[in-house]
Amino acid sequence: MPKNTVTDLIMSGAEVSKIVMVQDSLNHNGRAFLKGYVEKLVKRVDAVHIFVLDLAVSNYKQYFSSKRYKSKIILHDGYSDVAGWNSTSRQDNNNSIRWQSTAGIYEQFSNALKNNRVNSNDVSIAIVIDSLSPLLSHNSTNHVCLSLQKLIMPIDNVNQDDLKVSQIIALLHSDLHDDYEISAMKYIASTNINLCQISSEEKLRIDGLENAFHSGLCKTSHLKKSGKLMNKKEIYGIYTDFVIRIFEYRDTVAETSLLDKSNSSDPTENLTFNLKLTQSEKQARSRLKLPYTYSDERKAAELNQPVTSSGGKIFYQPDDVDDFDEEDPDDDLDI
Repeated sequence: MPKNTVTDLIMSGAEVSKIVMVQDSLNHNGRAFLKGYVEKLVKRVDAVHIFVLDLAVSNYKQYFSSKRYKSKIILHDGYSDVAGWNSTSRQDNNNSIRWQSTAGIYEQFSNALKNNRVNSNDVSIAIVIDSLSPLLSHNSTNHVCLSLQKLIMPIDNVNQDDLKVSQIIALLHSDLHDDYEISAMKYIASTNINLCQISSEEKLRIDGLENAFHSGLCKTSHLKKSGKLMNKKEIYGIYTDFVIRIFEYRDTVAETSLLDKSNSSDPTENLTFNLKLTQSEKQARSRLKLPYTYSDERKAAELNQPVTSSGGKIFYQPDDVDDFDEEDPDDDLDI
């Protein structure tokens, strides 16, 4: 398996990224990738808060209930009672999230984090949102952006009972939103991972990918702390227990074009005019004496000219505008 791919570094925490935006579409669902990301998160943070807004929270409960790290997972229901009409969910405000509420997104999320600590020693936590699309559909884009930024800002984390949000991972259904909303989400994120399908031919070229129950292409764009932007295409595979593996992507089209160029015939073969010289033409060209070049005979003639006894002479002819002063320039000196 390839080592140190860009997406691997981000998921493992080796490369710092505060907000990770994972984009999927109707043709390629990214929820399996998101669960694989959670498998990486639990190894490096004290708790993972998953805000389930796009489907029934039971889908996540069934999966995480059998995990040894289930105590690190806190699920927040944002799907069963989005308007707050259910009296049972109103009593359980600690875990319930409303798509549209007077309290605001940041207030709901921060209260849920403070009221649902796994233990008092929790310091580093991660937030997973599945997905942002319901929030964007019922709130302004600016409100969603500001809420996410406030959750990750250190000055606000200090006020959350010493909780530190180390990373936010959000799923976004890109085909449900216009260009403005997608651009805004990409702007606030330090890492954007765009998931899409790969062909069956590409799957066969990757050793071990045939054993994955879900795979695809991830186009990762990551902004480093130094300001350098990294763009990388990689292939991911999801295996049993949502173990995720990242493979390097090789552009077969580019490789094929380079191979075609190397195997191509001489481009001067079928021309109507001749670009090559015959042996006799090359010999005639070498014997040609150009008028502005010195031949051996001309050099010898120049060097063997007799030298006169009077030596060399300098001739100077003044121009009409030259100003000559006939007076002695030292005439005013007492010499």
